[in-house]
Amino acid sequence: ITRQLHLENTVGDRVFGSFAENLSFLLQTLSSGGSGQSLSVMIVLDEFDLFTFHKNQTLLYNLFDITQSKQSPLAVIGITCRLDVTELLEKRVKSRFSHRLIHILNKLSFQQYLDTFVDILSTRNENESSVATDWNHHVKELREHPTVRDILKRTYQNYKDIR
Repeated sequence: ITRQLHLENTVGDRVFGSFAENLSFLLQTLSSGGSGQSLSVMIVLDEFDLFTFHKNQTLLYNLFDITQSKQSPLAVIGITCRLDVTELLEKRVKSRFSHRLIHILNKLSFQQYLDTFVDILSTRNENESSVATDWNHHVKELREHPTVRDILKRTYQNYKDIR
């Protein structure tokens, strides 16, 4: 974040030894600007759900805390494929969260999702060897297995993400 905000010049010869020191510097820098001095900053956190698994969710807590202060015009945007991501936030982090959500859902039907599953797992062998043909046949059978289908259905309902 420090590099992307071009704050290297303000660091000087200072070396950060830990996450806590770096975070402290970043928070001090973000909150130090007065209303006329600071620029608006937008921080986009891709795969936001992964940040919820960090100990104490310190980064999220502090970023959300700064967004609530009047000192710094800061917006934090989290991007995730998990619909239940707000449930993963700790109570203290959730209290700082604005609860503004925009859901952009995948338009794939469940059948298209299953077809993509088969397409990803199937081999593309020009020679159509017997091994490749058998493999592709077993992948199609796997898609129809009730247990696998149930797992794929639950995954589709929760995430709808192809990754």
